[in-house]
Amino acid sequence: MTNLLSLISRGLDQIQRTFFPDLEREAGPISKTLVQLTYVLETVHSQKIPLPEQCWTGRPPKSRRGIFNVFVAKAFMTSS
Repeated sequence: MTNLLSLISRGLDQIQRTFFPDLEREAGPISKTLVQLTYVLETVHSQKIPLPEQCWTGRPPKSRRGIFNVFVAKAFMTSS
């Protein structure tokens, strides 16, 4: 468990040092809620969730990751 926490901590530290300063330079100030949402989405790692090889009905497998991210973002935004 300690290894997992240190891995998450390193990843979030890297995001904070590189991503946010560049984004703020381009887009202006970022709200605290959006910064926290970025941490949540980075922690969830939706890109590593295995997708079925073939889907019989519904959306194509690749678009399901985007839908998953939207559900996580909506849940986070309504809870904060």
